[in-house]
Amino acid sequence: MSQVVLRQGWTKNLDASIAMKAIAFTEKIMRDDTSPGLHIEPIINSADRRVRTGRVDQFWRAVMVKVPSDATILYYLYGIFPHDEAIERAKKLTLSVNAVNGDIVYREQEIAPREFSPVAEPVTAAEVQEAFPLLSTWSHTAQDLVEQLGFARDVAELAMGLYTEDEIIHLAGVISGLESQMLIELATGTPISEIRKIFDLDEASEFLQQLKEEVPETELDLSADEVIVKATKREAAKANFIIVDGEDELREVIEAGDFGAWRVFLHPSQRRYAYGDYNGAFRLSGGAGTGKTVVLLHRTRELQRKNPAARIVLTTFSKTLAESLKDNMELLDPTATFAKELGNQGILVSGIDALAGRVLRQASKELLDEVSVALLGRQVDRTLQIPKTTLWESAMEVMENITDDRVRNAAFLQQEYENVVLPRAITTRDEYRKVRRPGRGIALDRSRRDAVWQAIEKYRLLAGEAPSFAERSALAAAYLRRATSEGSTTIADHVIIDEGQDFSAAHWMLVRELVETGPNDVFVAEDGNQRIYAQRIILGHFGFEIRGRSRRLTLNYRTTQQNLRYAVKVLEGSEFLDLDGEEATTDKFVSARFGPEPQVIEASHLGDAVAKTAEQIAQWRQQDEDEIRTIGVLIARKSQADAIERELNGKGIPARFIEDSTRTDPGTVQIMTMHRAKGMEFSRVVIFDQETLLNESAQAQRSRGEAEVDEELLRNRALVYVASTRARDELVVINR
Repeated sequence: MSQVVLRQGWTKNLDASIAMKAIAFTEKIMRDDTSPGLHIEPIINSADRRVRTGRVDQFWRAVMVKVPSDATILYYLYGIFPHDEAIERAKKLTLSVNAVNGDIVYREQEIAPREFSPVAEPVTAAEVQEAFPLLSTWSHTAQDLVEQLGFARDVAELAMGLYTEDEIIHLAGVISGLESQMLIELATGTPISEIRKIFDLDEASEFLQQLKEEVPETELDLSADEVIVKATKREAAKANFIIVDGEDELREVIEAGDFGAWRVFLHPSQRRYAYGDYNGAFRLSGGAGTGKTVVLLHRTRELQRKNPAARIVLTTFSKTLAESLKDNMELLDPTATFAKELGNQGILVSGIDALAGRVLRQASKELLDEVSVALLGRQVDRTLQIPKTTLWESAMEVMENITDDRVRNAAFLQQEYENVVLPRAITTRDEYRKVRRPGRGIALDRSRRDAVWQAIEKYRLLAGEAPSFAERSALAAAYLRRATSEGSTTIADHVIIDEGQDFSAAHWMLVRELVETGPNDVFVAEDGNQRIYAQRIILGHFGFEIRGRSRRLTLNYRTTQQNLRYAVKVLEGSEFLDLDGEEATTDKFVSARFGPEPQVIEASHLGDAVAKTAEQIAQWRQQDEDEIRTIGVLIARKSQADAIERELNGKGIPARFIEDSTRTDPGTVQIMTMHRAKGMEFSRVVIFDQETLLNESAQAQRSRGEAEVDEELLRNRALVYVASTRARDELVVINR
């Protein structure tokens, strides 16, 4: 029996129309590589005698390297190309192990100079004289790249002659393997010593030394079959290669099309976070598409492998995101054990609000009633519906003596309640008069505090026994704290959190009580630039000491450099903070992929904007009929969905509005709110009516406080940033 070894990026020249043929071809190899229909043939006078080509169809041929391994044959699939190109590449192709970094390397003679041309705008001779090649500004040399990182000489010299970050990243897209990934690090200023740590090149040196010791009498042949096979089975090799074990896995990989989105892909720079041990809570930040969620999934799997009896909570902001986490966890590890109830061994995947509900359902009624009175000043019924937010509109009617609309404001009152009153378990006016209110933006004298407290009391009276979402989380936290103080054990061993930037104060109170403080207790992934729901939070205020245990990811795997730049530009002029209270900068944000510049299309009115949306999608459909299922139309508000859906379906383009609570429909153009698109990915995206969303804050200035308006502007900009980074390849923005 034969196996197929796939490398990162092998599908980049593979047209979607031949994906099924590629699946059929590789399935036949795994079943019987001697089948006559495969036409697996050696290449006369090839640089590597093991290179083979195989017939995919009359036009396309696969280029492979055939490597014997014990009782099987490994076919290292280099790519699928038109017939003549496949033969030309096969003649020049070699496969070996890099002598410095241990990577498995495909090489074609002078492939980088032949296929690469800089993307920068032409410069004058005077500008060239004034400029310096980018890598030389950090005192790197071609020799450094060759000797310390294992670059091929021609690639190193080419990289050293480039002047801009874009040129170097573009070169990284032409080559493959560790060279490509290390080039991106070099382009963003990462020191060579740090790059060696990121890619664990010291371990590679030890591996290579062990190989040399196995053949002490002769020089190590880095192209030998057994050396290549051993290198393939290294843990580090899994970032770029995988030995496919079956036809189902093969089909998933080929149909996915993008290795970076592959369920088992973990970049070397991320591996340390997924598998590391920490003395307490750890925070992993990073921009959209940098792989934070992938790290969480791998970490969850690793924690369960280390201790199958562990009680692991994997949680995120919403039910939709939680469902996605569970789906991806099952894809990553079909053997993973899931818990049905909170406190059971296994992985419990849940949205954070649903998690609070689980705690309350399992709670002792007698103790819950006591805790409820202490926290809220009233008993609540955990079975009742959540009251509508319009209760705050009614509650503020008691503030008739307050003329300042910044204070006599439903949004302000709700935020004051959730960020000041609930976290401190305030139940009386006197307690509220004395409490500190850092970060609230509006100073309150005694009379104003009394008026605000009147409104809070009115709200609690109107709500009756029905707790709000924030009250449920705060109540669940208080219940667990009380139960633990009376001898109960905590109900989780590890809590893993995705989208932590959107957790409220009450959510963090709950997380802190779920698990005992200690090694590997809490692992948080967050991006302050994507905060579209919660107020600003600092983890240290809620019992999470993470100083020295915070790291940031900067390499984007999802979208192109052009789309990423557009998204980052939306954030300019605003200050976003992370959960440490530090600025969530976009410095060093970079993508390894290039594509067309985003288009901004102006429409004269709503109907024109809808028509232009349909025209754009019709153009995409004409280019590729199959791409219809990977197109997303992201809207600011639900009221816009109906007109777009009617227009598209009326033109014969299947489209469907995806509600917050419904699953996506892969056979249609997906229309959804920008909020619903969180965590999604599309090949092509239309952002509908972006400018109206960004202008809403200015329009609200007259009736709301400056702090609230600034917060809304931040959230709206973050929302557009989120929407823009859903696009993998093409982004179109339609404004009116």
